Amino acid sequence: MCKDGALTGKVCFVYDKILPQIGVMVNEHVYIFRGKPNIIHQSYLFYCLNIAIKSN
Repeated sequence: MCKDGALTGKVCFVYDKILPQIGVMVNEHVYIFRGKPNIIHQSYLFYCLNIAIKSN
């Protein structure tokens, strides 16, 4: 995945239920990448992105 011209190759999955318990901040160097819940399951999207990064 490219952001600001740099290849990062880092993907993570954060469950909604832990967000209130930990201090999570998103800045300009981080993407929040979500699919439409009624079309694609979020964990499936994560695994697809993770596999794509490892195979390149």
